[in-house]
Amino acid sequence: MKTRHQTNQSKAFTLVELLVVIAIVGILAAIIVPVVGRSMVKAKVATAKKEMADIAAAIKSYQTTYSRWPVQPNYIKNTFGDVTFGWRDTGGTYHDNSTLMELLCNRDYGRGTDVARRNPKKIQFLDLSENSDGDGYPGLSPYKPAANGVYYRGRYHDPFGSEYRISVDFDGDNLCADVFYGRPQASAGGSTGLKNRKQLKNGIGPEVYVLEGTVMVWSLGPDKLLNENAKDNESTNADNILSWK
Repeated sequence: MKTRHQTNQSKAFTLVELLVVIAIVGILAAIIVPVVGRSMVKAKVATAKKEMADIAAAIKSYQTTYSRWPVQPNYIKNTFGDVTFGWRDTGGTYHDNSTLMELLCNRDYGRGTDVARRNPKKIQFLDLSENSDGDGYPGLSPYKPAANGVYYRGRYHDPFGSEYRISVDFDGDNLCADVFYGRPQASAGGSTGLKNRKQLKNGIGPEVYVLEGTVMVWSLGPDKLLNENAKDNESTNADNILSWK
């Protein structure tokens, strides 16, 4: 009886130990998993910033080489006289960044860019990996999430799967206006909006954000969402990744 009693005590103690270990593992997981997740997000943001810098440098290099921007002559201008890749016009047509990528990467994605004529020196200003994991293009069925890199249709996505938005100072006044960040809703509000505000183009209209420079590159960030009725640093816009900040 004495021996059996000691054996039962030993088994009970082992069960308690197991429960303690499980509890400790659970606590550690609760601490480590969010930390790892945040680290992965930070790493992707850093990658996006690097890719944005590369895009801007490639655009400027093209302009220096050919004395013109990598934009098709018939490409629709935004309401500020500049060009934005990655926006939907008032008629509902979406203008992606694929034609720009064709010229910068010296690749023909079938977008009608006439790469041979627009990049006659066949310079690869931007060297990008291609992927076929997803389309990332709104309105297509079935819709697949995009992966980082250039999809076979030519669109360039950030590490979170959203298309890079790119604006170029097409009218050459060294003030680059973006469709989204040029909205009064985004830049109005004093200290709560973007800082480098000035009156838009030739002093016409309300104060909006215009970059003193030639290229703006940005993406929707980790949440992949955009709120056109909110300021730049509020709501889902707060985590947008910007090349100029």
